[in-house]
Amino acid sequence: MHSQKEILSVDPLSTTKIGALLGVLWAVLGWLLNSIVIVTFLAGQNIPDLPDPFSFTALISGILGGFIGGALSGYLGCLVYNLIARKIGGIKILLRE
Repeated sequence: MHSQKEILSVDPLSTTKIGALLGVLWAVLGWLLNSIVIVTFLAGQNIPDLPDPFSFTALISGILGGFIGGALSGYLGCLVYNLIARKIGGIKILLRE
């Protein structure tokens, strides 16, 4: 029989690092997909505020925003989880030996 284990605490620093790296990944994917949409569907349209597809500044801006946003959401999410898990219980997982 398998027993369920409960996660009561998550290390904020390790979660912050992973959140920051995932934020960078999401920023790069967003930049790439946004540029593909602009090139594929909006090329030739008369839209005055349309950003340049595949621009370097958009990539850097997205990476910085994704890094900072990912780090903050990872850290704050971890702190909130740890507070809530102490009061109402943590995530239950089933482990196989």
